[in-house]
Amino acid sequence: MSLKETIRQNMYSAMKEKHQEDKSCYSMMLDTILKVEKEKKKELTDDEVVVLIQKQIKQCNETLEYAKKNNSEDIIKSTENEIALLTVFLPKMLTEEEINMFLDGVFEEIEPIKNNKGRIMKECSKLRGKADMKLVAQLVDKVLA
Repeated sequence: MSLKETIRQNMYSAMKEKHQEDKSCYSMMLDTILKVEKEKKKELTDDEVVVLIQKQIKQCNETLEYAKKNNSEDIIKSTENEIALLTVFLPKMLTEEEINMFLDGVFEEIEPIKNNKGRIMKECSKLRGKADMKLVAQLVDKVLA
């Protein structure tokens, strides 16, 4: 079963169990997926869905940060719940050690100099959805420094 279908099934379960916040979260995520599919005029792969989920979690983290500054307990609670619901769908992220092993392979193909950073990061885009790209960029910068 695809990730999109799993989200849809979770939404139906939340509806049956009358978990309004959970249903709302799954519904919003499903709407986002369907909207992007309509724009691209093709069905999204699970990897593409993972990227959308990561974007949603990033937005939730920003909302959470803002809500904590303003002491909005209800928003904090609902946003934390949404993050918990969505992280279930994310694959296990690569560790720093695994990313470094991948980068070692990249550096064998592409010389690790500042002029090649664009080519290196393009090669690292294969990790999108599997690794924190900020961490990848930091590790690349560390080697290039």
